[in-house]
Amino acid sequence: MSSFPTLDGIMASETLLSTFDIDCIVIDVLLFQTGHLCALESEIRDGIRYYKLGYPNRKVRKSFNVSLLGT
Repeated sequence: MSSFPTLDGIMASETLLSTFDIDCIVIDVLLFQTGHLCALESEIRDGIRYYKLGYPNRKVRKSFNVSLLGT
């Protein structure tokens, strides 16, 4: 089992994804805002819309694996 966090399939709220506080930005928000993660699905839970994030294509997925895992 890998000790690296998985970025594919993360659920994030619209509020979180629109946050841009450089002092406390989280990695999934940064990757979404730069286009390295995209919204694959959305659902509403308790009146809040959440987005399932994933890689936009195989090239981005592979580059993350190479960068993070060295494979």
